[in-house]
Amino acid sequence: MTTNFALTYYTVESDIASNAIDAYIISINTDGIGVQASVAGGQLNPTKIKDAFTEADFKWENQKYPAVVLPGMAAKFSGELEDLFAGKAKIMVGPEDSGRIVGWMKDYWPPK
Repeated sequence: MTTNFALTYYTVESDIASNAIDAYIISINTDGIGVQASVAGGQLNPTKIKDAFTEADFKWENQKYPAVVLPGMAAKFSGELEDLFAGKAKIMVGPEDSGRIVGWMKDYWPPK
């Protein structure tokens, strides 16, 4: 997941597509603010993340590895999201920079 800050979204999308990573990207509406600033300013929070998946009618049962990968800068939300997703998805903390997704995937994917 990422925010709807255009530069962030398109960078994440490019990093995933150019490395042939089979994944969905959900963009959380933070009024166009990037991850770090939206975490600090409250535009990105666990409830908003959970609500975005609910509104998208995301089908966890259809996923081989039901997991949400948080941007590293939103790591502080991982515990509360574990509670909010109530076992539907594993909450994982990804890298702070999407350019490191490939290395992160080699070390942490698939989830255990």
